[in-house]
Amino acid sequence: MPRGAGRGARTVSHLAQGAEGRAFRLPRWHPIIVLAVVLWAGLVLGASIAVLRQPGRSIFDVYRDAAAHWWAAEPLYGPGMRAFVYLTSAPLLFSPFAALGPPLDDLAWRFFSVAVFLWSAFRLVRVARPSGAGVAMAAIMLLMLPVAGVDVQRGQATVAMAGWVFLGAADAAGRRWILAALWFCLALALKPLALVPLLLFAAAFPPLRLPLAAGVALVLAVPFLHPDPSYVAAQDVAMVRTLTHAADLGVTRFNDIGMMLHRFGIDLPNTALLALRAAAAVAALALTMATVRRAAIPTRALVVLAIAMAYLMLFNPRTELGSYLGLAAVIGVFMVRDEPASWTERVWLGATILAMGTQAYGEWIYRPTDVWLKPFLALVFVVWLADGILRPRAAPRLLASPVPAEC
Repeated sequence: MPRGAGRGARTVSHLAQGAEGRAFRLPRWHPIIVLAVVLWAGLVLGASIAVLRQPGRSIFDVYRDAAAHWWAAEPLYGPGMRAFVYLTSAPLLFSPFAALGPPLDDLAWRFFSVAVFLWSAFRLVRVARPSGAGVAMAAIMLLMLPVAGVDVQRGQATVAMAGWVFLGAADAAGRRWILAALWFCLALALKPLALVPLLLFAAAFPPLRLPLAAGVALVLAVPFLHPDPSYVAAQDVAMVRTLTHAADLGVTRFNDIGMMLHRFGIDLPNTALLALRAAAAVAALALTMATVRRAAIPTRALVVLAIAMAYLMLFNPRTELGSYLGLAAVIGVFMVRDEPASWTERVWLGATILAMGTQAYGEWIYRPTDVWLKPFLALVFVVWLADGILRPRAAPRLLASPVPAEC
């Protein structure tokens, strides 16, 4: 018998006999699962109908135009809030959808990205709670509905990017290194923000480093299969320039730590914000390495993912309202973890997910909390996470390993 298998079997037995175990050992299609699926289907369908009536509610036109510019060898990058801030690989991923033509391209992209996101979140739940993962996932889906509306309606690429990052984390938890690298590199090819989780997972999992290095090289090289390689080279230069200045936005309605500080009357110059982001990156790496020393691989994957997603929400200067959907899903995974946890923790984690959907509760809640509440909640989650990592004796549940299962 593998080492630890007996202890794992006893844990499963204990959960099956305990009240908490009984709560999650329910029929596969329990009503809560049906309700979650129906409401999410309604959300996607309603968002699609809204976009059909008012196409301006979606940003897929940016992706459609990028694909058209790519194949016509026209410039991809330009100024403005709706500027194309992706790698030159991204038009290749949007092209199969753009080929359908409007409005089918927009609709297909929305259904695809939501399906990837939900399936990948379920994969994470199976890592965290192998017993009763379906009901646990349904609970998370219901809690995420308020925060999900914005990005689902807009067709934001962040949804699919988060999904691929989640799949990478789930496969890393299962020691499937090649598959994990594939998902992380697909996420990077779609959005450069995926570089943060990619680098942290490379630091945390040495077997991932070579596959990730090869994958990143492919992401950068594949665009040069374009009929005009000199065009690709010129776009790469423009891409670097665009991404370098993407943070030079001044006062905006984004939901990052800079805007939170501004709302509290603390205005930092761009140089100070850049230094803050760099210091936070070092802190994220330090927390990652502390997790490596103290947690088994499945738990390590979940914790490192949480660090990466929290960093992106707080320190990406273009964090939007709906971007918090990815972090909300990760918080949900910690809420339903198999390891013993106080119901106080479960309740406040669930309440945090609900609070991240302020835009869904009406102007009287949304306007007073705009730009500061979501990053504040992310900061509180980071403090809780760091406390569990750095003081494992005081918070032993965070780094405890879930019962192994196929994820």
